[in-house]
Amino acid sequence: MQHHVLPRFTREATLAELAKLAVRDGWQGGRQGTGYARLALEERSLPALAKLLLAQSLLEVGEPPEGYWDCYLLRYAPGAFVPPHVDPPLVEGLVHVRMNLLVAAADEGGVLRLAGVEVPLAPGDAVVFRPDRDEHEVTRVSSGERLVWSVGCNLPAGRHAAGRREHGRGRRGCRCR
Repeated sequence: MQHHVLPRFTREATLAELAKLAVRDGWQGGRQGTGYARLALEERSLPALAKLLLAQSLLEVGEPPEGYWDCYLLRYAPGAFVPPHVDPPLVEGLVHVRMNLLVAAADEGGVLRLAGVEVPLAPGDAVVFRPDRDEHEVTRVSSGERLVWSVGCNLPAGRHAAGRREHGRGRRGCRCR
């Protein structure tokens, strides 16, 4: 398992802006069917700080081409969880890279685990990982609400940011719109 934690990836003002997005309509049940909900976000409908965060997030996951990335808010109310699983690749021959940024922590539960190991995150911290390779889960929320900014993409193997770190190559500038 290889993942990369990014402490204090964003500021309080950006977290407050993301929390305001949570009142939008359009929430749908998560793919796992275990009580969490997701809200698809489009770049053109984001406020200024969230647009900047999206550009930074896309750079961090590996600069995907247009149409090969997604952006969601994930909400875990009490009782919600995600069981341990690995997601299949979304596109044959590409790898799935995802950055999850903790916007708000649950009072109890709602902890991310990668390969069974807790990944401690405070609001504003992010983690980049490969959901198509790394077993991941979120423990059941007992109280409070967990809110997560999640940006994922599909890239050729070795081109993603974690691959560049593993091979010592530097990052290029962001080509986000």
